[in-house]
Amino acid sequence: MHDNHRAAEVLVNVAAGSDDEISTAIDAIGFPAAAHYLLGELTERCNQVTVPTRTAVHLSVGWTTRNHDHGFVFDDKGMTAAAGTPEDPQVRIEIPVADLTRLLLAPERLRGTAQWRHRMLPEFPELATDNGAAALAGKIDPIGCVGKATQAILGGAGETPSLQELAVRYGSDKWGSTHWYTPHYEHHFRPWQEEPVRILEIGIGGYGETEYQGGSLHMWQRYFRRGLVFGVDITEKKVSGPRIRTFQGDQNDPEFLTGLAGEIGPLDIVIDDGSHVSEHILTSFGTLFPLLKPGGLYVIEDLQTSYWGNYGGNARDVDSPLTSVGFLKTLVDGLHHQERVDRSGEPSYTEQHVTGLHFYHNICFVKKGANNECGPDWLRQFGFDPR
Repeated sequence: MHDNHRAAEVLVNVAAGSDDEISTAIDAIGFPAAAHYLLGELTERCNQVTVPTRTAVHLSVGWTTRNHDHGFVFDDKGMTAAAGTPEDPQVRIEIPVADLTRLLLAPERLRGTAQWRHRMLPEFPELATDNGAAALAGKIDPIGCVGKATQAILGGAGETPSLQELAVRYGSDKWGSTHWYTPHYEHHFRPWQEEPVRILEIGIGGYGETEYQGGSLHMWQRYFRRGLVFGVDITEKKVSGPRIRTFQGDQNDPEFLTGLAGEIGPLDIVIDDGSHVSEHILTSFGTLFPLLKPGGLYVIEDLQTSYWGNYGGNARDVDSPLTSVGFLKTLVDGLHHQERVDRSGEPSYTEQHVTGLHFYHNICFVKKGANNECGPDWLRQFGFDPR
C-alpha cells in the first residue's frame, strides 16, 4: 500500500512530462512496482459491465524491452482482473507505460495524447474460406462483447463520474441516505478535480460492518484522479486502493494529528466526518487548520450534533462557542475582524486565515487564505469614525 502511494506521487508529478521524464521516474521506482500500481489504478477505474459470454482482454504494458501482462475477464457476473496473460483472450491491448501513465494520471488536456494498439484475437482466419460470411455472422455477438469490454477498461481510465454516481457505486453515505452532501462537494471540489491534491478524511465509517468501510475514501480516490487519499479512524480499519492509506488514531489528540499531518502533508483538504462530538471537532480544527495549505478547504460534516447533548451539543445556548456550530459562528465574526470596532489586540490565527465560510444543511466549508483586506481605518483619514 505504501509503495503504491510512493509510485502514485512520483508518477503524478511526471505524467504531464515527456517520455524520457516518465521513463526516468519509472526507472527510479522500478518497472514492476510502477506497473503494479498503474494496473491496480486501471482495475479500480474499470467500469463494471456484464457481457453474455466470457470475454477476455489481454493488456500488455511495455517499457524498453520488457512487458507486463495483465488479464481482464468479463462475463454475465461482471469483471475479474489478474496479473498474467488470460486464457483464450479475444483481444489484446498493447500500451507503452508512458502512455498508460498519461491516460491515468495526466491532466485532462493530455489524456487524449495517450496511444495504444488494439487487436482482435484471433484474426478470424476462417474468413478466408468459402464460408467466410457465415463465420462472420457467428462472430457478431463476440465482437460486441469485446467492444463493451474494451470500452469498460479504456473508457473507465479516462472518465470521471459525478460524485452522486460514485457515492452510489462505493456505498458512501454522503448522498442518498440521511445526507445529501455530494452536490455541495461537487460545487466546491470541482476546481481541484484535476489537481494532485492530498485529502484527509477523519472517520472511515463502517460502524462495525466491514462491507461499508471506506466508501468515501474510494469515492475521493476516483473523483480526484491525481490525488492522494488518507483516512483516519479511532479503530483500525484497512481500506485497499491504489492511492489510499489509512491510519488509526484519536481525532481529539493534538499530538497524534500533528504527527499525522507531518507524515502525509502538506494537506489541501481536510474533511471531519469523525465522532461528531463538539469537543473533538474543535480539537481537530484547532490542530489541523493551521497545517492546511494556503487556499485549502476544511469541511465539517453532521453539524446537527451541535444541538444534541450526547455529542456535547447545546440546543438551548445555540451560540455557545463550545459547540461546533457555535464555534463556526465565531469564525464569521473573525472573518470581519478589521471591522470589529469593539475588539483590541492582535487578530488570532483563524481571524487572519479564514477567508470564506459556506454553510449548507449540516455541513460547512471553511476556506483558508490571507484575510488581510483593508478595514475601515482608511475612512478615519476623511474624518469618519465608525464608532
